[in-house]
Amino acid sequence: MLKLMSASVGLCTYNAQRHLAKQLDSILQQTHPVAEIVVIDDVSTDGTQDLLNDYATRYPGIFRLEFNSVNQGAKKNFERLLAECQGDAIFLSDHDDIWAPQKCRVCWLILIRIRRTRYCSAMQNSLMMQVKS
Repeated sequence: MLKLMSASVGLCTYNAQRHLAKQLDSILQQTHPVAEIVVIDDVSTDGTQDLLNDYATRYPGIFRLEFNSVNQGAKKNFERLLAECQGDAIFLSDHDDIWAPQKCRVCWLILIRIRRTRYCSAMQNSLMMQVKS
């Protein structure tokens, strides 16, 4: 039987309002639920921050939001995401991805088969998953 481990999703945003709701909904509808969604916004000006605050209000305890006051760029934001996520595994996501409902579950099954491997990469929606040791 599949042992349920905690999953974090790390997401960086910058002016992502147009696609973000569909992405967040697809993450929230995973058959293997995620424990947290950590988002770092890089000074968006298009309503992204309002949308994120709305989701955090509707789903208390799942979202952790960080809003930069100065643009940091993708590399620094993703480095920070990896440090902030608390789950047994971290799924990185682009703000315009839409995940299939079983994406997290399938990745867990892959990890169980390759237990000794620390990193799992899959091409579906540019997924990179890091398992904390």
